[in-house]
Amino acid sequence: MNLRITLLIIAMSVPSLAFAQAYKCKLANGAVSFQDHPCAIGSVGTPLTLQPASSPSVEPVNAPTKAAVRPRTKTFVPGGDYQRRLADEQLKAQNEQVIAHNRMLRCDHARQQLGVLKVGRPVYSYNDKGERVYVEDKNRAAQLALAEQRVAEACN
Repeated sequence: MNLRITLLIIAMSVPSLAFAQAYKCKLANGAVSFQDHPCAIGSVGTPLTLQPASSPSVEPVNAPTKAAVRPRTKTFVPGGDYQRRLADEQLKAQNEQVIAHNRMLRCDHARQQLGVLKVGRPVYSYNDKGERVYVEDKNRAAQLALAEQRVAEACN
């Protein structure tokens, strides 16, 4: 019986050699997370084996104090600047396509108006009240010159 108690005391006095288990997970948005349970489905993870510190009360001489360490407020996303630049370039390309399409529509409209004026039939437009106002033959030449100027501006 004394042997059992002696072995129990010896076993309790020997420091524990247990290792802790941790997991490093890469989330879908690219952020890295360290946790004590396995990674969620859909995230890439690797198990890490943590060894207990040999002497938790001893700190290195150059170690920063807790007050000097700034808390981390943002999650690091690898390639964030690259992705932002890529999205900006794609948006710029789309805007240039829209601008070119609108320029083409203005050019087509100006050419259509010029074509209507070149035909010898009566031409009209609407005034502020929504009434038809016909272009008189004496004003047709001025309207034709104005339409040619609009085509030149819109189709340059």
